[in-house]
Amino acid sequence: MKSRQGVKVSGLVAQGKLVPKAGVQISHAFDAPSRAAEVAELEQPGPTDEQEGQTAQQQPNAHIASAAQSIHPLVLADSAKSTDWALLDDYVCMIGVELVVDSPFQTEEESGSRYDPESIDELAHTMAKTGQQEPITVRWVNGSFELINGHRRIRAASSMGWTKICARIIKRNDAEAEKGLMVHNEGRKDNSDYAKAKLYARAKDKGYAKTQDDLAHMFATKQSSVSKRLAMLTLPDPILKILNAQPDLIGMGTAKTILELIAELPGELDTIVKAVERIKQLGAPENSVRSWVAQMVQGRLKGHAKAEEPTRKPKVITDPANRQLYTAKLEGRVITFRVSASDLDPQEELNLMLEYFQNRANARSTSSPPKE
Repeated sequence: MKSRQGVKVSGLVAQGKLVPKAGVQISHAFDAPSRAAEVAELEQPGPTDEQEGQTAQQQPNAHIASAAQSIHPLVLADSAKSTDWALLDDYVCMIGVELVVDSPFQTEEESGSRYDPESIDELAHTMAKTGQQEPITVRWVNGSFELINGHRRIRAASSMGWTKICARIIKRNDAEAEKGLMVHNEGRKDNSDYAKAKLYARAKDKGYAKTQDDLAHMFATKQSSVSKRLAMLTLPDPILKILNAQPDLIGMGTAKTILELIAELPGELDTIVKAVERIKQLGAPENSVRSWVAQMVQGRLKGHAKAEEPTRKPKVITDPANRQLYTAKLEGRVITFRVSASDLDPQEELNLMLEYFQNRANARSTSSPPKE
């Protein structure tokens, strides 16, 4: 016996052409929303910035709940329920803010100014308006959720009084958690080339990577970039001291130029260090290092050359009565001729000199014909 194709009857029921049997409840689960309802919803005015801020403070978890539902298709759970968190992997849910702790692998140097109150306030303001855009990543360790990434977001959430936050729970051992944190920090947009270089060195020291190719694969970057950044760690100690205080002062390109200058001018280290200090103290552009060093070196060499030139006294020309008429001085290839006697006309003397040198020139041209 052939089965008959199903017939959609909801529209017939709605039009009154079919009547359900007694005791059968009509379902409206698949009814399309009315146009009037859609228009009413669209025309409803949204909250102002002030109202949004008040909502974020009065209902600290309103933004996170709606954001969490759009972040991951997995089922949302409540951390207050009895759950064996250690068994969960790649699981998104709401967890208590008070249960979240910092990663022991997040160094104070890597945190730097990222946790300063002003930076956290700015992030909190953004989260209050737009909600939590992506979950933090944690693992369950010794009764707490240990952060792998999201250190700034958890601080912003706590500053707004949020009691819950959307989190992605993953199952990782210590080495995997540290590697995950390193990869996350390396990929931050605000991270400097020097900070990344120190991350690479730390990854090698920990045994997570043996070669530059391994590092490039681990951090999903180019091997050439890994090489240039690691070379920054070979800069002279005075420059490394400056970078430790301000890691984003120069990039790997400027560091490469500095290393080239040190190789070309090994005796000019102090000048090269001063060129880096100019960037820090005067805001000089990074690409000015080479030109500034060259200018300083050339200026010093010229000064030495002048100092080494013998000091020549002017030659004095007198008449038979021993009265000074002229003085002449030679500096390199420059002859300075001075008319000293007040009764002599400098213009006439100049004309006589020009006539003399012209005759000399004519004599050279007749005695030495030009070579073919």
